[in-house]
Amino acid sequence: MSDAIPSRVAPRAENTLFQADGVLVTTERLVAGGRAWPLGEVLRVEAIHQSPRVLPLLVLLGVSTVLGLPAIMTAMVARDALGQGIYEAALGCMTVVAFGSIAGLLLAQDQYWLVLWTRGSARRVLLSRDPEHISRLAQGVTEALRAARPRP
Repeated sequence: MSDAIPSRVAPRAENTLFQADGVLVTTERLVAGGRAWPLGEVLRVEAIHQSPRVLPLLVLLGVSTVLGLPAIMTAMVARDALGQGIYEAALGCMTVVAFGSIAGLLLAQDQYWLVLWTRGSARRVLLSRDPEHISRLAQGVTEALRAARPRP
C-alpha cells in the first residue's frame, strides 16, 4: 500500500500585462467595457473611426431656411392670413430648428472606438474622441495579447 499524496496543480498566478483607461489584460483574460473574456477567445483588437452623421442636420437646416421660412412669411402677408400669434409661433419654431441644426453641425465630432474581436462577434468596448489615445490603447492591448500567447 502506498502513501501517495494526491498531487494538486497549483493555480497559475494571474499577472497584469497591460492596464489603462478601463482595459485590463492579464495572463489569463481581457477585461473591458464591464465584461471579461478569456485570452483564448480574443482574436484581435483594433481601433476604428466613426464619422458623425451630418446629412440629416444639413437637410433639416436647408428645409427650414429655404422652404419653411419663405412659406411662413408668404402666409403671414396673405389677405386671408390667420391670427398673428400663429405665425409668430411658427417663426419661433423655425428659428429653433434652424439654430438647433447649426449647433448640431458645430458640435459634431469624429468618434474612435476600441473594438474587441472574438470568435462570435465584434464588440465596441471603449469610446474616445482622441484618435491617438485609442490607437495607443489598441497597440498596447495587442502587444499584451501577443506576449500572453504561447509561441508555436
